[in-house]
Amino acid sequence: MKTKAKIVFLLAAPIFLWSCQSPAQIAENAVPEGLLLLPLPPPPLASVLTPAETGEGGQPPAPGVAVFTPMQEYYIGRAVAANILALYSLWEADPVLTLYLNKICMAIVINSPKPEPFNGYRVAVLDSQRAASFSTPGGHIFLTRGLLAAAGSEDALAALIAREIAHIHLRHGMAALRAVNAVGSAGEAAGLITAALLEAGFSQEQEASADSLALRLMAAAGYSPTGLLEALSLTAPQPQRLDDISRSIGVSASGGAAGYRQARFNSILGNF
Repeated sequence: MKTKAKIVFLLAAPIFLWSCQSPAQIAENAVPEGLLLLPLPPPPLASVLTPAETGEGGQPPAPGVAVFTPMQEYYIGRAVAANILALYSLWEADPVLTLYLNKICMAIVINSPKPEPFNGYRVAVLDSQRAASFSTPGGHIFLTRGLLAAAGSEDALAALIAREIAHIHLRHGMAALRAVNAVGSAGEAAGLITAALLEAGFSQEQEASADSLALRLMAAAGYSPTGLLEALSLTAPQPQRLDDISRSIGVSASGGAAGYRQARFNSILGNF
């Protein structure tokens, strides 16, 4: 695969990314100190690549599916994040915006079935006018400047982030490692996932399951599910997909907080 040869593997290198705030920080409206150096030292490559013997909850893995521990998935995901940052520049010009996105992230994940992955969730902005978003195993979420500029509401931003959280929860990125015997190194594992994210994309079945989970995550966090329709319209999905979501949503009231959310969105992204 030519793509894998071009992908830079930086598993052992420290990666600078913003972190989601803790619930205590959000309550105190604390501002993090900027970029966070992920402090965890990388484990031996063999321990990253070797699948665990049991799945989540101690259950045996499904046939043909590689099972990794949360720590293993985190380090593989961190390498995928490094590959993405080798292709896109991190946009650091507006820390208030990045903090805002991470607060939305925390509001969603704190109500999710997996509020605390191995080393937390983090959202960062990529300096690209392309409308795109990516997520890696372990909790890294990337949104491009082009995608943020096209969004028109906080509900749409929440939907974009919720969908990436859903892909992480459903382990869609790790699905690229189903044929684990064909993977010879942790770098190759990260290369397979990166290629799947940037080139092949997710299957229609994976996208549908992520849409369904994103709707539930948004509802639990108090966001309007109609934001998902707005978010998907930014990336030109298939009309059938929008119809399926519309039927799932039905008639939804926006709620009394909609005006407040829109005012907050306008104050941060009004002139973006």
